[in-house]
Amino acid sequence: MVRILLSLLLIFAGASAMAQDRSRAILVLDASGSMWGQIDGVAKITIAQEVIGGLLSELPAEQELGLTAYGHRRKGDCGDIETMIAPGGDQRAAIASAVNAIKPKGKTPLSAAVIQAAEALKYTEEAATVILVSDGRETCDFDPCEVGRRLEEAGVNFTAHVIGFDVTATEDRAQLQCLADETGGTFRSASDAGELAEALEVVAAPPPPPPPVVLTLRAIDGPNGPTIFEGLQWQVFDSDANPVHASAEAKPVLTLDPWTYRAIVTRAADGARAEAAVRLEADQTATLVLPKLPRPFDVTFNAKDGPGGPTITKGLYWRVAEADGAVLLDGGGDFTPTLKLLPGSYRASVLRQVDEAYAEKGFTVDGYATEVLVLPKLPPEPRTVKYRARDGENGKVIHDDLVWDIYDADGNPVLETEITAQGSIKLVPGAYRIEVLRPEDEATASAEFRLASGNRSEELVLPKLVRPATVDAQDSAVAGSQIEVAWTGPNKKDDFVAVVQLGGRQGTWKEYSYTREGSPLMLLMPSEPGEYEIRYVLNKGREDLASRKITVTDVAASVTPPAEAPVGATVPVDWQGPDYHQDFLAVAARGEDKWINYTYTKGGAPAGLQMPPEPGEYDILYVMNQDRRVIARAPITVSAISFAVAAPGTAPAGSNVQVDWQGPDYKNDFIAVAKKDAKDSAWINYTYTKDGAPAGLLMPLEPGTYEIRYVLNQDRSVGARQEIEITAITGSVSGPAQAKIGDRVQVGWEGPDYKGDYVVVAKPDAKPERYEHYTYTRSGSPLGLQMPSEPGSYELRYIAQGRQDMILARQPIEVGPVQATLSAEGFVAAGGNLAVTWEGPDYRSDFIAISKVGDDRWETYSYTKGGSPLVIRAPDSPGTYELRYVMNLDRKVLASQPLEVE
Repeated sequence: MVRILLSLLLIFAGASAMAQDRSRAILVLDASGSMWGQIDGVAKITIAQEVIGGLLSELPAEQELGLTAYGHRRKGDCGDIETMIAPGGDQRAAIASAVNAIKPKGKTPLSAAVIQAAEALKYTEEAATVILVSDGRETCDFDPCEVGRRLEEAGVNFTAHVIGFDVTATEDRAQLQCLADETGGTFRSASDAGELAEALEVVAAPPPPPPPVVLTLRAIDGPNGPTIFEGLQWQVFDSDANPVHASAEAKPVLTLDPWTYRAIVTRAADGARAEAAVRLEADQTATLVLPKLPRPFDVTFNAKDGPGGPTITKGLYWRVAEADGAVLLDGGGDFTPTLKLLPGSYRASVLRQVDEAYAEKGFTVDGYATEVLVLPKLPPEPRTVKYRARDGENGKVIHDDLVWDIYDADGNPVLETEITAQGSIKLVPGAYRIEVLRPEDEATASAEFRLASGNRSEELVLPKLVRPATVDAQDSAVAGSQIEVAWTGPNKKDDFVAVVQLGGRQGTWKEYSYTREGSPLMLLMPSEPGEYEIRYVLNKGREDLASRKITVTDVAASVTPPAEAPVGATVPVDWQGPDYHQDFLAVAARGEDKWINYTYTKGGAPAGLQMPPEPGEYDILYVMNQDRRVIARAPITVSAISFAVAAPGTAPAGSNVQVDWQGPDYKNDFIAVAKKDAKDSAWINYTYTKDGAPAGLLMPLEPGTYEIRYVLNQDRSVGARQEIEITAITGSVSGPAQAKIGDRVQVGWEGPDYKGDYVVVAKPDAKPERYEHYTYTRSGSPLGLQMPSEPGSYELRYIAQGRQDMILARQPIEVGPVQATLSAEGFVAAGGNLAVTWEGPDYRSDFIAISKVGDDRWETYSYTKGGSPLVIRAPDSPGTYELRYVMNLDRKVLASQPLEVE
């Protein structure tokens, strides 16, 4: 019995899995009074309970199984049927518990129980399986054969498997077998172990699943309309609303298991939708009917420039919308829109961008049409009118502000009280009157004009403006002097009084002063004598309003230098002259005005003037600063002087050589050492001659051929030179090959020990002037040298100091890390004392610190020189801190640990 029932359920489970896990089953158990009968001394209900218990332990947890029983609650009641456990996932424990609780009592309404189980399984919508276990025939008012036929006809895929348990009467077995046969199920009889084994072999093999079938979907445009081949969206769902298919195919062809499905189609053009339930048992075509799609019509939109005006094709912005406000067109440009519109009501509007004129209308579409929207007539395009005025007939264009008015033909102002010298305005074609007023004398002018299709210029002529002005000054003045000039006149902005060559044309004035300085004003006379005019000049238009003649006389001057002077010497020059602002005395080549050296006359007479560095014939000049006019000159002879330098023929690089010299020892003259082929203005080291002879001069660090030179500061010319050979110097350093960071190591050295020489530790690729730490060689050999705070590869170097430092010797050294440890409690009271045990290098000024986390500073500290352990005071504020061992060099943290201050 166990194996038969298990086999049947496994057959169901296999078929269910092949049918995409849709089929569910209900076990219908006979609990009528006859189940108390015995087989081999055991009640049939007890055998059934054990069989079902064993069955449930073999079923997979995902198997959907329910339980219906009949005859278990009341005697003689054909309605005593109960679905005790609805089919669902993993109901095994619940079904076992319910079966074990059954106590057989009543009749055998097996047909009604099968019907109730089928309805619970929704057999008309989904595949459904009922497994009936009964020990007798129907005892109520149903015919099992008729029930099986009706369930098979109404069901999607309904099957009833029947087990006749200890059924011996032929009629009873036939009744049960008929129920199974009518639904395509299996009937087996079980009475003893042998028959059970034989039945198990027959039913163990699962029946083949039903083959898939083909569903073809199509949609038509209205009842009996044509098939639609584009713009569709299909969806197919099974009876549990699970999606099976979705596509935009026109006519999908699907291969599906027999089942009930729901097909939905949507048309993109109008959103129309249709759906249908499809009971799929064999290949078939399902047709869904969509509402007939309305036919669209071409509607063209035109805009007119006023009633009866021309069609506008450019610069329009169109908007067309459906009656419900849905926008179909919203855009602008140079085009005439045409839309395909379905029958119905719409609204169109148009905006002309140039003047923002607007029109709109509602319209109804029932065929092809052209909708015309009329805009207000566009005014004529404005033209440019330029306007200006002249000062009298054939006079100059006026650049002073005038008052302008323009009126149209109706006397309406289009330009009102515009204050400007000249201007322009945009006007539409038509008749106008233009007027101008000169505020200075209230003179007016006007003209009428007609503006046609092009631009236009209007020029009005005002009466010539008479502006009274006067200038008054002395009749003569000395060249370069300043005189008082009284004046009257309009005193317009930037008007000025100028001195001009007599009869000179406008704009050729020599000197001038602005009238804003008041009357009288000071006016500088020309630097050259002659006949001139003083004029009042109107700045605008550069018009002369008044003038008077003035004679400019020459200015007297003289210079008296010594007859001869040595090159480069500063000699006293007596002079007489006007001593105008920034006048000066100068020395120039004989007969030339281009000076070499100069000194201002403001220092008084005599004045010290430096002679050129080259011997020869020269002139001493008195130069007026105004126009650089030379008003006096006198000759002077500049004579040569002797120069000499004397130094050793060779010297070690970087050494200080004593140089004897002869020369004028002028201010800032110097003795220099330079490359032999270097320009006179290029040198390496120097010393001033003011320090006397002999002079100590530092030699270059690079060996080679050089020159000792006497250099005149005035023009950097070389008075004397001597060749000198610079020989190479050597050095050495010796120190440990390894050291710890921050350590101070002893370094032996050999070298010239020049002033400023030093021994360094540097990175191997560092330039001579770049290093980590240094010690001067004057400290002796060996000397102490501090190592860097970062581990790595370095060099010990001997550096000779000069204009450019030179490395004389180097030795590699590896600088390794140094270890440090801290040991202390992890917490301390605020303001309390903390004992710290430490290990570390204990370099000079190393310390133990308490710092805020992430802060490079510290709150409290104690020097390691106090030994280990040491006591450090905690901060006064509670919080999270760090205890740190800090190497004083570069404040490098060698060890740390967290600390809570409470």
